Amino acid sequence: MSETTSGGPSDGPSGGRPSAPTIVGQLADADRRRVLATIELGATNLVEVTAAADLPEHRAAKALGRLVDAGLVVSGDGGLTVAGEVFALAAREAIVRPTDTSHDDQPGDTRKVLLAFAPHGRLATIPTAPAKRLVVLDWLCQQFEPGRRYTEREVTEALDGHAVDAVTLRRFLVDAELLDRDTTGQYWRAGGSTV
Repeated sequence: MSETTSGGPSDGPSGGRPSAPTIVGQLADADRRRVLATIELGATNLVEVTAAADLPEHRAAKALGRLVDAGLVVSGDGGLTVAGEVFALAAREAIVRPTDTSHDDQPGDTRKVLLAFAPHGRLATIPTAPAKRLVVLDWLCQQFEPGRRYTEREVTEALDGHAVDAVTLRRFLVDAELLDRDTTGQYWRAGGSTV
């Protein structure tokens, strides 16, 4: 198995294993897909692969060589086998999401609630549990400066961009007594924690 073959194991992110993009690149070729499929279905040597894949021997051998060089097929005591663990590891690495640091400045329990309901700083849903809802509303309330008056439009614009509509959020903040309003349509921060 070559460590320097283009598209081979050295392209992988972890200890020489092929990455998901490398695997996809290897399987973009129809001959390699057919050869891999025949091995997965039980072919254990080049003669069986050639017959099962219905390919000329030189094409089957070339495809098999590329798969072995890439680390997707291995040869052992029982013959050829698909390196299933390579696929599983590449899949796990491919779905790793970036770490959400948007609430790192919050205390532990508050951070957990905000990561669950407002990942990456964008409110996805309002919690139904009153304590969690208050945490989320308090976080939203932080967008408003104490002592400053806001028009209804300014409040709506500040709350816009979340999955929950701004009008509903504005109503929740007023109901929770975190924002207050007067008859002229002016809003101000009436509660919430201070940073």
